[in-house]
Amino acid sequence: MIGEKIVERYKKHFDTIILRPGTVCGFSKALRLDLTVNAMTHSAVKTGTIFVNGGSQIRPNIHIQDISNVFIHFLSKKLPSGFYNAGFENFSIIEIAKKIS
Repeated sequence: MIGEKIVERYKKHFDTIILRPGTVCGFSKALRLDLTVNAMTHSAVKTGTIFVNGGSQIRPNIHIQDISNVFIHFLSKKLPSGFYNAGFENFSIIEIAKKIS
């Protein structure tokens, strides 16, 4: 939030675009298993069981390929200054677990 305020101060000098991505998930060489989707998928593949911690919490997720496409889109188009949320939908932890299963 502080970074956004700093960038916003310069919008009269040049166009500013702030992207707010959801939690980025998907396979990578440096796979983070502390992220909900990655942790549950890893658990399902390795043990055959999905561990759900809680269930009602809401998470905005976005796949790594989708956020990559968002950055490419913003770099290749002339879009107005502003704040842009990049994510799909907010799902509860239990909904995420059901989708993974």
